[in-house]
Amino acid sequence: MAREGVMGTNLTTRDLLTLDAVAIRDRYQEGSLTCVDLVTCCLQQIEKHDRQGANLRAVISVAPHDVLFQRARQLDKERVAGHKRAKNTLHGIPILVKDAIATDAELGRAVQGRETRNLADRIQLHELGAIIIAKTNLNEFCGVKGFSKANGWSALGGQTQSAYVPIDPEDTDMGHTSPCGSSTGSAVGVSAGYAPIALGTESIGSIFSPATRAALYALKPTIGSVDMSGVWPVSKVFDAVGGMTKSVSDLAAITGCLITQGHLESSLNSKKFKDVLSKDFAGLKVGFLDPEVWVYPPEVVSPIESVATQIVSARKK
Repeated sequence: MAREGVMGTNLTTRDLLTLDAVAIRDRYQEGSLTCVDLVTCCLQQIEKHDRQGANLRAVISVAPHDVLFQRARQLDKERVAGHKRAKNTLHGIPILVKDAIATDAELGRAVQGRETRNLADRIQLHELGAIIIAKTNLNEFCGVKGFSKANGWSALGGQTQSAYVPIDPEDTDMGHTSPCGSSTGSAVGVSAGYAPIALGTESIGSIFSPATRAALYALKPTIGSVDMSGVWPVSKVFDAVGGMTKSVSDLAAITGCLITQGHLESSLNSKKFKDVLSKDFAGLKVGFLDPEVWVYPPEVVSPIESVATQIVSARKK
């Protein structure tokens, strides 16, 4: 799936799999890529691999093409004209949204929240120039419908597959072939080149677990720092909406949109997240759980003894 292949423009399949929003905007600025080109390639990738090809089933619905291309053309014109919002990192960037988050009715399938304004409006994705290209598959009812080992399965979307390894039907709930959940489609979609950025929701692991399996950067914001109105609820004391991306800079950009202004002012003194990125590993401390103490039972995931041994040996040195 990662082989080179021209997608009808000067973008290759490898580009779709690897370029983050910052690199895409560089190509916009140099004139080698347009938003219309990118949307075309993302739609081709979804068409090629979501219900055929790799049969990933990461997407539940794609926004109407006429809506997408009308917006892409508008954003291209804004960039050429030097519009103020064209300077935003997310301007002209396709985004996937988990189908537990309310979106505008014009995008087709909209999860209806209790609020008249959906989350995408409140975090100003539209105002910043982002393009919601599709809604993604998930554990049905965010995994609280019942006990099942089918992470990434819903009656509407079917079974989401990892872009890297097919599910072994004999594997356990969080086994090594599971794409994990419940924000499965968002993670798989980014890793498969459907879009550079996705939004997921998490109560206990639903963002970072599938993001880890998809080799992405992800963050669950502090509880209460994101307005959850219009998001399908699991728990008021655990729920949050967070981003999944291919780079730290993209994660900073999307997280900055999600966090309410009050929390930004109190935690970052009104700075943007990208302004506090050090771009340096100096002084970084990494913590890990002792695998001899903190370990999933074998009925959840089969242990890999060599990995546990390596971690324990490193800790003892």
